[in-house]
Amino acid sequence: MKEQMMYWQGGNLVLTPNKCYAPRAVRVIIAGLCFWILSVFLAVRFGDFWQLPLAIGSCLSVMALLYKIFSADIRIMIPAGEGKITMSFGGYFKRNFISKNETEIVQNSLNGKPYFAIADKSSPYGKSYQISPFLTHKKRCRIFEEEVLPVIQKQINTKN
Repeated sequence: MKEQMMYWQGGNLVLTPNKCYAPRAVRVIIAGLCFWILSVFLAVRFGDFWQLPLAIGSCLSVMALLYKIFSADIRIMIPAGEGKITMSFGGYFKRNFISKNETEIVQNSLNGKPYFAIADKSSPYGKSYQISPFLTHKKRCRIFEEEVLPVIQKQINTKN
């Protein structure tokens, strides 16, 4: 579980806050592909009734693929020394968003689901970036608070 939340890349700490939701997205993509196969079978075998499974399969697959790329595969890299914290979506789109010495860790919630986030010290209630999965399960919450959060705080507070 802890390996899904963070890993080290050189001296940089890489956080993957929503990696635990990626298997669900893959299952939905596979279900969408099954609907596509069903639509091909119905088109070849009967020549009719293929439009609805194709539409369902397309919606499921496209939405789950977008969720997997832009939400489940988010990576936040906290550098070892001075620098900016970087966010990447699926390893493709990278963005530097905040200087490491101007950040603090805040607890936030979305639709009643709590999570930890990195925010700017000058406006901690403004824009924040999620660094933990949704902490609705006690086991996940305990693992994050005891094992992952101290490592993140230590990495943010180091000044090489």
